[in-house]
Amino acid sequence: EAEIEAAPSAVAQLDRLVHNYVPEGSGDVEWMLWIDGWGEALRNPMMRKISQELDEQSASLAERVIRHGIETGEFACSDPAAAAMRLTAVVDGLAVQFAAHDGMMNRAQFIEHVRTLAAWEVGLEPEALREDGTGVAPPLAAPTPATDTALRQLVSRYCDTINRADSDG
Repeated sequence: EAEIEAAPSAVAQLDRLVHNYVPEGSGDVEWMLWIDGWGEALRNPMMRKISQELDEQSASLAERVIRHGIETGEFACSDPAAAAMRLTAVVDGLAVQFAAHDGMMNRAQFIEHVRTLAAWEVGLEPEALREDGTGVAPPLAAPTPATDTALRQLVSRYCDTINRADSDG
């Protein structure tokens, strides 16, 4: 969140959001865990709660970025919450395709799909989301200690849930 919110404009924030939400590659461990978590959430109430909280946080951040752009006059969007939901849903859906099907698209194509939708949602053309006009993605920062800790806790909860289910069944 801090990296996204530190961008100099709402347009730059939205572009960073797109780059940060899109998986690094089809073998991105965080995304593979996330996809597995969704499957587990269908059967496990505790995982469902964790999954929902994380999904809500993602949509909330996207909504805040969109609202900021509306406030600064950079964006035009009549329903920021719905736009944020559509944006995160497209990232989630494409991430499953990206992770599960080799060769379906590369990361640059994935980013362009999401960038196009994000731009349209806020009344811009996709080219407007490129901070410097080159289309080169901003460098991704290493995960913060807080992100690393949160991921480790999620993995730990997931493993504990699996272990309890195995011992109960």
